[in-house]
Amino acid sequence: DWWNGKKDVWQKHLSAKLAGRDFVEQLGVKVPKLYWKGDNLADLTSEERLPPSYVLKPEKGWSSNNVYCIADGHDLLNHRDITLMEIVGELSENEFFKRVKPTVMIEELLVPESKQNSDFVPRDFKFYCFGSKIAMVHVALRKSVVKTNMNVHHYFDANFKKIPHRIMESRAVLDEPLERPDCWDEMVASVQKIGEALNIYMRIDMFATNRGAVFGELTPTPHGGKGYSEFGDRFLGSYWEGEEGVE
Repeated sequence: DWWNGKKDVWQKHLSAKLAGRDFVEQLGVKVPKLYWKGDNLADLTSEERLPPSYVLKPEKGWSSNNVYCIADGHDLLNHRDITLMEIVGELSENEFFKRVKPTVMIEELLVPESKQNSDFVPRDFKFYCFGSKIAMVHVALRKSVVKTNMNVHHYFDANFKKIPHRIMESRAVLDEPLERPDCWDEMVASVQKIGEALNIYMRIDMFATNRGAVFGELTPTPHGGKGYSEFGDRFLGSYWEGEEGVE
């Protein structure tokens, strides 16, 4: 009903990364520094305006598709050296970009908090929320888009206690422990503020960084509702109330 245009839900438009970013910034939540945004890739003619490290991504998309995490000319997720002009060349030939023509944004490459400084990029804390109520936290560490088996996924409840059952059919429960981030309290407070303002079922992504909890993006229909285990469906479904998840 949402994506076929049958139902006008204002929150769904916040899935576009720039719109979601603007929304939470107005709530006083920290967001990454924005270096550039634009609709015309041809305007990206020089790296002089950019720092040595940055993230380039479309405002629309899913997973890490068409996302470039660049540190001193090296793409951390694709494991290769690449220039800005080479990125522009790739995206100019990309079928998704040709069809959708998304706005491109370039943000700071966030630095993980000190206890996770062995990670190249901060872990992504994906909060499954029903209004201000947190049901689950999926913590993802993306190491590669080439070898996706290198990526690490943990699932916790609202108290950061490991969920001992599969949430996604394709992902086993990890024995590897994960320490609660130092900025956990700030992260929870930020998520609850955003969730209260949205008052709907929404996945709210945050990063644990060297400057505390920083917003990532809003995802109203995570995984398109597909791929969850029977336990995962029942677990999240037990929080659902009303038509959009929150009465």
